[in-house]
Amino acid sequence: MRAVVFEHEEHEGPGLLGPALEAAGFTLVRRFRTVRREDVDAPLVVVMGGPMGVYEADAHPFLKDELALLGERLASERACVGVCLGAQLLAAAAGPRCRRARTASRWGWGRCAGRRTR
Repeated sequence: MRAVVFEHEEHEGPGLLGPALEAAGFTLVRRFRTVRREDVDAPLVVVMGGPMGVYEADAHPFLKDELALLGERLASERACVGVCLGAQLLAAAAGPRCRRARTASRWGWGRCAGRRTR
């Protein structure tokens, strides 16, 4: 099975997730700031982090392509995993408006308001 991993910075690859996915039978296909049409049909898409925010898609056009791909995958209930920026992109693709926080950075898990997919 193929797992497409979207990377946004050279030093922010799949890390320990890579070997775990390979042990689960996935072959990693790594993409750096690029989306291909065939990625929509991959068994799994993993979107990694980066220093930019989802709200900066105008400055980073590849984010718009990833948002479109993730929206299509979510609509067809295909597996997606988001880490850091990837989680922001998944949330935005699911529908809620994502914006820069007005307060200090927050780490950890928090409640996400918005449309439920299941």
